[in-house]
Amino acid sequence: MSLPFEANCLPLAPFDLPYPDEAGVWAALLRWTPQVVAWPTAADDPAWNLAAVGFPGLATNAHIDKAAFDAAIETHQLAFLRYDIERGAVPTIARLTERLPWRIGDRPSMQAVVVGLYGPLSLGLTLLDQQDRPIFANPLMHEALIQHLALRMGWLEAHLATAVVCLIEPFWNATSSPFLGYTADDVLQLVLELASTLQTSVGLAPSGAVEWTPILRSALHFVLCQPDQYAAILACGSCLNDYFERGGVVAWALVPSNPAELAATSPQQICASWDTMLKKALDQDVLNSRLLSGSVLTVAPGLRYQTAAVADQALALLAEVSRTLRQRYKLT
Repeated sequence: MSLPFEANCLPLAPFDLPYPDEAGVWAALLRWTPQVVAWPTAADDPAWNLAAVGFPGLATNAHIDKAAFDAAIETHQLAFLRYDIERGAVPTIARLTERLPWRIGDRPSMQAVVVGLYGPLSLGLTLLDQQDRPIFANPLMHEALIQHLALRMGWLEAHLATAVVCLIEPFWNATSSPFLGYTADDVLQLVLELASTLQTSVGLAPSGAVEWTPILRSALHFVLCQPDQYAAILACGSCLNDYFERGGVVAWALVPSNPAELAATSPQQICASWDTMLKKALDQDVLNSRLLSGSVLTVAPGLRYQTAAVADQALALLAEVSRTLRQRYKLT
């Protein structure tokens, strides 16, 4: 399914914001990135929590009742077979969607909500079983975890209008290890299987060295790209062109999250680096018109470890860069 918004170099906040309360988070998002809003994780929650909450065994101690745990897993699996998405509910989101005054229908400027969830690889490597082994190494548990993710994504689709679900994979580099037992293509297939259960658009944010061609040729419509990945994705050339032509979007992490880098960076510098990237893209036969219309701009990961003042600085810089580029290239 195509994305529910026109990218055109709009600003998108990162998923990891440090604001201490809901009011601060939403005030910042609606001030700096009102068109495409990233659903953030709470400042005091681990980044993987939004994906993992509700999975059997997370709220237990070392003396967990094995029979009760097995029964909970079976209940989860049965819910998946019935596609009972209420098993994937997130109570905090349910409460917010009932009372927040930012529903898309009430705010004409808002086009979409983007939700970041840890994907099947990184969540499976983060959560441990009762023997302190990553769930990814336990085929039965990992299958249950993927089913849990499918229900979570289905519930988000049903409760957040025009949502885009972006699967975050900070441990994507693990696919290069011979000890994992999964290749990057295997993990991409898991992501695509999850995406196939939804009508909404699904994206991917892989870390480190990435072979972009299979991702760009897949059914995904949204990818998040860090500065150290720019050269590799631009080198895809015609494949990237085709991705944009099909309605795909790339989120470019143009703005730094480090306070020292932020202090030394101006909107003019970032816009100049963007212009340089456009020239490099053209050298790879990537049409600038497609790249401009198929891009959103964001902040590099790491803001959750900074202060709210630093986050405000980064988001203000992001909004200014977006405004400048949209005016320069007549994207407004």
